[in-house]
Amino acid sequence: MDIKKLLEEYDELAKAAGDSELEAWLQDKCSAFSSEHPDDYIGQSALYNELGSFYRARSSFEKGEAAFLKAKELLETQYACPIEIDASCATCSPCASCSRPYEESDFFGIGEPRTVTEILITDNRGTPDYATTLNNLAGLYRLKGEYQKALDMFTEARTIYEELGTAPADVYASCFNNMGLVYLDLKQPAEADECFGRAMEIIAPIENNDYIVGTTKSNMAFARMIGGDMKGAAEMMREAAGHFLASGDAGSRMYENCLSFAERLENSV
Repeated sequence: MDIKKLLEEYDELAKAAGDSELEAWLQDKCSAFSSEHPDDYIGQSALYNELGSFYRARSSFEKGEAAFLKAKELLETQYACPIEIDASCATCSPCASCSRPYEESDFFGIGEPRTVTEILITDNRGTPDYATTLNNLAGLYRLKGEYQKALDMFTEARTIYEELGTAPADVYASCFNNMGLVYLDLKQPAEADECFGRAMEIIAPIENNDYIVGTTKSNMAFARMIGGDMKGAAEMMREAAGHFLASGDAGSRMYENCLSFAERLENSV
């Protein structure tokens, strides 16, 4: 089983299949892939993330939480990773405590490499896959109304992306957008707006960013609305509409929604 092909198959199936068929397919593939690839913790985790997302989208929070926690547990599972290191780091070398000079012949034959293989016991924490799983689980906690859990987990995911320094800008920015949505739920518009502003800073330099900029600006509009600035909210919502329009077909529906909402805000002033 190839995990990429499985996820592509699921995307195609999701276009026509009903919920019961999709659920059964995901459960079957999670079990079958685990049996066939018992040591591929990343692949197994990816499937359980899909299963969790399926349940989260249908507000089946207990089942979704269980699937995401399984995905998280898999990435926390320790495994043996062989690594090559410079042999001089692993063998005797001249030092103050050594009674005789180091001789290469003590450890190597002529022409042999100067590296040795050591086994590192590690796991997949601190990886993009782990951060994505935390992000997914935090999103479920937000929908479930467990806001502090959501904030803590979004913060942990954000920290991993920051430490890696290699996460795609839209993925990294999603942590701030999601944290901002939690603050909107908590009716804390200033904190929400700060998160959305940070997301804007991250995504501003990337190309073809209109859809995510539109999403972020529409979030900012809601923060202004909750803060009582209806005029500012309407202006920001119209800016968001412009970005959705520029994003093409993907943003057409959002464009209409933003314009309609902006008009309602303007009429309320």
